[in-house]
Amino acid sequence: MSRSARQTPILLACALALFLLADCRSQDAEAKYAEARKEYDALLFAGHLPTDPEFDGVIARLREVPDGAPQHAKAQELVARILRARAPRPPIPLATPGYGDAGMDVLENTCAELAQRMGAADAGERADWARKVEACHNAIEHVRDAQHHATTPDSEVAKP
Repeated sequence: MSRSARQTPILLACALALFLLADCRSQDAEAKYAEARKEYDALLFAGHLPTDPEFDGVIARLREVPDGAPQHAKAQELVARILRARAPRPPIPLATPGYGDAGMDVLENTCAELAQRMGAADAGERADWARKVEACHNAIEHVRDAQHHATTPDSEVAKP
């Protein structure tokens, strides 16, 4: 038997081992991402905010997804979303020019009324009311952010 004929099975075995090793790494990356995503969803469903220290474990697991794995981009995007949610918000202005105190009072009273309705709702309806309350609070933040940017001098606005 020639030397190349004896080396062929060895080369095939090495190639098969490399293929199986790469497949194991891919499955490991998939499992890490799936586990981190499951924990992320569970924390959000339980009402935890991304600023909660429990999300540190999610971030650590997502960063374990190796570069080059198909799930790496998804993992990095989820880490970025968590970090963006943790970023400090712009300060709330002391006054609300343009809307007047009455306009903001109406929004705040509407949010308070929605929150009261959510508290009195059945367990099955609370999720819908919670979304409405969150949308109301987001509207208030949107108005405040818009007012803040409208009153910021051009020299303080970051230029791209």
